[in-house]
Amino acid sequence: MSSSEEKNHAPARNAEGNGLRKYEFTELAEASRYFSNGNRIARGRFGDVYKGVDVAIKKLDISEDDHWEKKFQDLIKAFGTVHHENLVKLIGYCSSSSDKLLVSEFVSNKSLKFYLYDEKKRSNLTWARRMKIAKDTAKGLAHLHEGSPPIIHGDIKAANILLDHNFNPKVAEFGLDNLYPKNGNVHMPSPLIGRKLILHGRYLIFLFPIYHLCRS
Repeated sequence: MSSSEEKNHAPARNAEGNGLRKYEFTELAEASRYFSNGNRIARGRFGDVYKGVDVAIKKLDISEDDHWEKKFQDLIKAFGTVHHENLVKLIGYCSSSSDKLLVSEFVSNKSLKFYLYDEKKRSNLTWARRMKIAKDTAKGLAHLHEGSPPIIHGDIKAANILLDHNFNPKVAEFGLDNLYPKNGNVHMPSPLIGRKLILHGRYLIFLFPIYHLCRS
């Protein structure tokens, strides 16, 4: 199949009328109890996540400049067109002069990391369940990477694979890596060989989460 034919078979995304809700900053501040520590449910590479009313609110760490604003708006247009059962659904956003926030569905059962690194909780991850998590995570990533336009995750790890009450995985944090400076290579500490890897993103895409699923 030619490259043009492959492109035509990619799931199309319509960036117009994506249906995302635009929130006011005060609305999200009140919903998260003004971003209190008691409502903080995660601390991530790109900012902290807070519990709202049946939603998760991510307050991005940003710099104030026109270039950043354009990249954020481009990201919103792309994110609003992404719909897959194994991807966390974006519901809305807030874009004020000094604050950028993403509002997504709340996934109730914490992350894969929460279960992998606790000996007692790890018993919940039967081998059948682990294989399903691995396969469904790959389906979500494939939907991102093979869509038009493609969205590269950039930071796939166990902490970014959320689990619902039935242990169905939903990939979070996708595409945020594109907002921040990078040098063109993927650098990640490798538990496999004890040194840094520099690999094309598509080959590294779920190497580390799958490695931990199989060794724990």
